[in-house]
Amino acid sequence: MKYTRLYTGTDGKSRFGDVELPEKNYIPPWSKKAEVMAHLTDTMKSTGIFFLEWLPISENEWHTAPRRQFVIITEGGLEITAGDGTVRRFGPGEYLLVEDLTGGGHLTELVENKIAKIVYIPL
Repeated sequence: MKYTRLYTGTDGKSRFGDVELPEKNYIPPWSKKAEVMAHLTDTMKSTGIFFLEWLPISENEWHTAPRRQFVIITEGGLEITAGDGTVRRFGPGEYLLVEDLTGGGHLTELVENKIAKIVYIPL
């Protein structure tokens, strides 16, 4: 499993990196066939969870992340421009760890100016 990391480089500009999460095969205890039914990562500590619906009327400016947090999009999409100029789109089912807490930050836009539903998990 992988996630994308948005972090601040030594030059003060945010940039993307892809991170591979170690995973193991998971056989649920209730499985009668004892077959691998999923892939599972280790548990990570978080400080909570919250849900957000971004409305198309939102206008965004360059900003840094308010805290280290996972961003998981469940509907719609986000287009994020990193400080180094790289633009990436994220949609449902993708995991993004935002941790550019310093520097020039990033710009976040709604894809096609449509509502986006997002789960935030602060770390």
